[in-house]
Amino acid sequence: MPTMDDVRRETQEFIRRHWDISKLDTEESPIWCEYGLTGTCPNEDRPGCYALVEGGEVTYIGSGASQGHGIYEGCGLGHRLNGYLQYDRTQPAATLADRRYKPKPQYTFTSLHTFGFPRVYGYMALALESFLLNRVPTSDNKHRPGGSLSGTGKASGKVKVNG
Repeated sequence: MPTMDDVRRETQEFIRRHWDISKLDTEESPIWCEYGLTGTCPNEDRPGCYALVEGGEVTYIGSGASQGHGIYEGCGLGHRLNGYLQYDRTQPAATLADRRYKPKPQYTFTSLHTFGFPRVYGYMALALESFLLNRVPTSDNKHRPGGSLSGTGKASGKVKVNG
C-alpha cells in the first residue's frame, strides 16, 4: 500500500536526479502540500502533480500542466482539480478562504496533495508524473508509461467511483 511518504521519497529522488534546486528561490522550490479542502488549493496557480489518497493509501497520481482557460489560464493544477471537486453547499462560507469543497460524488478519495512547479518549468510535471507512476504502485492508475519499475506491473483502472 503506497503512502504519501513513498511519494515524497520518490519525488526527492526525482528532484535529486533532474532538478538543480540551488538555482531557485526558496519560494519557488516545489514541495508536496496537503489540501484540507478549504479555501484555495495549494499550487492551484502552478503546473504540477497531484495525489489522491484514500484511508492513507495513495490510489491515484496525476498531473495538471495544461495552459487552462478562463480564470484557470496558466494554472494547470487548479484547472485539472476542478474536475474532482465541488463546492460543499452544506457548509456556506462568507469568504473564498472559508469555502469548503468535497470530492464530486463519483470519487472516493479522502485527501488530496499537490506538488507545483514554477510555470516556466511546467513540463517537469509530466516527467514527475511518469517517474512516480513507474515507482509507486497505485491501484487506480491505468497507464504506466515505460512499464513498471515498481515490480508489480499492476494497475486496476480508473479513479474509484462510488456505486
